[in-house]
Amino acid sequence: FVEKDYNKALEFAIQLSNQLKTHLIAYHSIPVAPAPTAAMEGIAENIIVTDEAVHKAAFQQKLDTAFKHAGLVNNNASIIVEHTPMLVESIIDHAQKENADLIVMGTHGSSGLQKFFFGSNTSTLISKTDIPVLAIPENYQVTTLKEFLFSSDLENIAIELAELVPLVEQLNASLHIVFFDYGKDPEHKLLNNAKAILETIAYKNIRIIRQPANIEETLNKQIKNYLGNNKPDCLVMFTRERTLWDRLFAGSKTEDMSESLQIPLLSFKKGKARPVISF
Repeated sequence: FVEKDYNKALEFAIQLSNQLKTHLIAYHSIPVAPAPTAAMEGIAENIIVTDEAVHKAAFQQKLDTAFKHAGLVNNNASIIVEHTPMLVESIIDHAQKENADLIVMGTHGSSGLQKFFFGSNTSTLISKTDIPVLAIPENYQVTTLKEFLFSSDLENIAIELAELVPLVEQLNASLHIVFFDYGKDPEHKLLNNAKAILETIAYKNIRIIRQPANIEETLNKQIKNYLGNNKPDCLVMFTRERTLWDRLFAGSKTEDMSESLQIPLLSFKKGKARPVISF
């Protein structure tokens, strides 16, 4: 879990960690002050160490309060507090060192220009890490995840389900796979293959929904409309590796989606992810 301020993401991460019986690591970054002059380096180092200690104590208290608010006891969560000028890179570095299965992070909407030039921390994290990311909207009302909606093109459905189903099963939730059909597969080979794969999976609370697509609307808009009509608890998407040209001009459906949803978004990197929960 990554914390900038006490928010819904912290509350959600605590609840999810308790449900999954996993170890929670709470990460808090401190803004970095301008670089000190040579004469001030020693003093600055002492100030930073002291500042980190103060922030760590305050963050520990905040974490304990959040556990109490959730009606739980903090008996296994650990914290990391540090100064860093490179938030996303630091998150990924710590997640890799700790062999994290999932990164939970709050998201705040960005304006068009701000997002074009800087991006948001959450969307940048989604684009850079191979670890699954669970993005929590700023004003999200925390609830138990009971229904996942997975928007899939069905092209790599066997691999994707192997990564996703263990988490859904651990939460005893339902998984609805929605396939927006643009008519490119008139014989429905992808759909039939996906249905055959579902027959081989022991967990049965999964179903595929074929949704005729509207070529005059973006996929993101169609997904949002579907979400509005069906009210799932979490959206799942797999994002592709992107070139620099893609990042500058084309964007990513998954990263863009992380900025505007009202429910959590669970994002995997296509071909790079691993099961969130392993049995």
